[in-house]
Amino acid sequence: MIGDRGEGGTRLLDGAICGEAEFDFDRIRRVPRERESVSIVQVDARKGFVEIVKLNDDTLEPEGVQVIPIGPQRLEIVVEWPLPGMAGCSGPPTSEVPWELRDRSLFDVEDRRRLDCDQWLGQQLVILDNRGISLKKLISVTTNTEGAHAPAVHRLQQVKGERRSRTVQDMDVHILSHIRVCGVGYSHAIVIETALYLYGKLIDKGVVTSLEGGSVIPVFGFPAGDHFTPGQDWLTFESGLSIAFGGRAQLISHRVKAPL
Repeated sequence: MIGDRGEGGTRLLDGAICGEAEFDFDRIRRVPRERESVSIVQVDARKGFVEIVKLNDDTLEPEGVQVIPIGPQRLEIVVEWPLPGMAGCSGPPTSEVPWELRDRSLFDVEDRRRLDCDQWLGQQLVILDNRGISLKKLISVTTNTEGAHAPAVHRLQQVKGERRSRTVQDMDVHILSHIRVCGVGYSHAIVIETALYLYGKLIDKGVVTSLEGGSVIPVFGFPAGDHFTPGQDWLTFESGLSIAFGGRAQLISHRVKAPL
């Protein structure tokens, strides 16, 4: 939908189409500078070992044991909260002040500065390990890998000598896509907010016919609770870590934050 024409498809949202429809766009809403570091420790294992028992081909009796050491294994994701799209989620959600996904959560409609289509899609959304991820990249990778005919993306590690796949090239977005906010994938939240925003613009321009009684743009809410406590479970990373054998330590850490 928003990829380049050279990638093998017709782009449905580009500068020419938006110009004909007299569409312009808003900047991504800035999140507060006062942010809270939330650590997600997905894997934290000390040293160990694996025993491989060789069985006799005829009797199936053990005839040899191989011990393979395993070094310390740790996978940690540090998120500087809130992230873009969650600017209103800086304090614990309550029934009076809930956390919500809505059409204006991600974009600042009060900012008078206008962007064309390419500028809008090219905005830097988040920074992962000092690498910027644009709005366009997150949406395009999400839609291209989670659609009905999308390729499998369950493995992000590359075997030595293996041809480098697009999945491995887009590893930063796939790492981001496995972060869950109260069970909702962060990349899904961004796609939802962007879709609601575009739907609102179509209504404003009269492209979409209003429903009887007026058009309604839905709002998605998160459950209330005191999330900023030790042992929090509202921010999670739904993935794992392939064990490194041989006794060497495998310590992996990623940091996700909004641009300054």
